[in-house]
Amino acid sequence: MKFIDYNTENAAYWDQVYVDAFPETERFAMNFLLNQQATHSNIHLSIIERDDEYVGICLHVGIDTGKAFILYLAIDAKMRGKNVGSEVLQHLKKMYPNGYILESEQTGLDAANEEQRVKRVQFYERNGLMDSRYLSHNQSGSFHVMRSNDQVTMEDYLTGISDLGIESAVDNRLLI
Repeated sequence: MKFIDYNTENAAYWDQVYVDAFPETERFAMNFLLNQQATHSNIHLSIIERDDEYVGICLHVGIDTGKAFILYLAIDAKMRGKNVGSEVLQHLKKMYPNGYILESEQTGLDAANEEQRVKRVQFYERNGLMDSRYLSHNQSGSFHVMRSNDQVTMEDYLTGISDLGIESAVDNRLLI
C-alpha cells in the first residue's frame, strides 16, 4: 500500500471518490485544497494505491510532532468490504507512528444517515481509534474527534486544522 501525490493524471479519480464519499456541505472547493497543498509542504492530497490499483483518497496534514491530522479519508465504493479501510488505517499508523487524529460525523442527532455515522465510528473503534470525548465544530458541521493513540492531543487537532486554514471550535462532551 502506498500514498501517491495528487496530480493531473489521477485528478479525475480523486474528484470521483471525493464527490461520492462526502456530502457537498463537507467538501471544500478543490482550488482551495490545491492552493493549501501548494503553499504548505505539510499538506498532502493523496491517492491510496494497493497492488497497483487505486483504492481511495486521503488529505493528511503532517504536524511537527510526527503526528497527523486527517481531514479526508475515503475508500472507493467498489473497494469497501474488502478490508481496505482497515489496511489504510494500519498504514497511517506506520506513516505517523506518533499518532493521527481525524473527524467522524457526530452521532445521536437523528440524522438521515445516522446508521452510517454510527457504523463509521464503530469501524474506527474496531481498528483501534479512540474517541477523544471532544466534538469539533466548523463550517462543515459537528464531528467526533477520534485519535489513534492517547498521545495525540486536541492541540494537535487544532494545529492541523489551522494549517489548512479552517476555523474550528472544540468542546469536551463530558462537560456538555
